[in-house]
Amino acid sequence: FALKTIQKLISIPSSAAAVANTGIVASLIQLLQGNIAENVQEVAFDVLHTVALSKSGDLNIIVRLLSCGTVEAIATLLGSATASLHVTEIGLDILLLVMTLSDPSVTSSLHPSAKEGMLQQLRDAFVGQDQFVRALAATMLGAEKTRIVDNTLIPLSDNGNRYPFSPLYGHPLPVNETRSVGAVGHQYKAIQILFKLSSLMCCETREHHKEDFTNAFLLKEIRGSSPI
Repeated sequence: FALKTIQKLISIPSSAAAVANTGIVASLIQLLQGNIAENVQEVAFDVLHTVALSKSGDLNIIVRLLSCGTVEAIATLLGSATASLHVTEIGLDILLLVMTLSDPSVTSSLHPSAKEGMLQQLRDAFVGQDQFVRALAATMLGAEKTRIVDNTLIPLSDNGNRYPFSPLYGHPLPVNETRSVGAVGHQYKAIQILFKLSSLMCCETREHHKEDFTNAFLLKEIRGSSPI
């Protein structure tokens, strides 16, 4: 009931911006990390999404999202293959917002040491998220396996096996099968995150970040797979 009330309140832009300055982000992340019903999870994600995007240009809210464990919570959930399509789309939006910290134009006002500290925190948040990295890779492969029918993108299938790459990377993120051709689908947001993540994790001096990402992306920890 409380979440529904907040959801209605933040439908007003000025209210959403005011709520963003409270401790609600940390409370929502704690809630999402628990074992909650899917309908409650979706409402919590809606509230978090609205609050985050109400001040999307504000570096403070982005840092707050990062420090409260938002990246870990969303990546773990999406990597588990249990998230609904709605939660997946919202989660990718929030991750893209937090990952703007890797954009020099966003952090240009910060001292170099503070900027590097936030980047390290962002890298650390993705360490160990092997299932999420593989889900992004599977989604990238699946984005090419579509055809247009009646102005709608429809996933192709190979001899009844809709995702022939599943034995390697596992299942991709949920697909919106009724998305209009002109819409920006979450598949392409997932690809954006994958490329941003590869740059973030591999273009720095700490070897363990690069190793963690490449092990997941190249399937080095999966028995019987060969390096790509």
